[in-house]
Amino acid sequence: MPGLDLGPKFEEFIRKQVRSGRFADAGAVIRAGLSLLERHDCSNADHARALKASINAAFDDPAPDLAMDEVFESLETRHAQASMAAVRGA
Repeated sequence: MPGLDLGPKFEEFIRKQVRSGRFADAGAVIRAGLSLLERHDCSNADHARALKASINAAFDDPAPDLAMDEVFESLETRHAQASMAAVRGA
């Protein structure tokens, strides 16, 4: 790839993708990879915003009647669900 040094590992990966017929050319492989990276970054940003909103909501309404173990269990459950949703969306 002129002007772009991807290293032998990625150059071979791109050649295999093009040979398989999945992509028309190296540019299409690179664009697909960049799109995936972009979606991943957006997903992380969305997750961070949602997490910040949840934290702020918790400070606004701390619900002191919950035991600390219940709070942490709930947070762990929410985190696991969000992580699984992010994996399914990727």
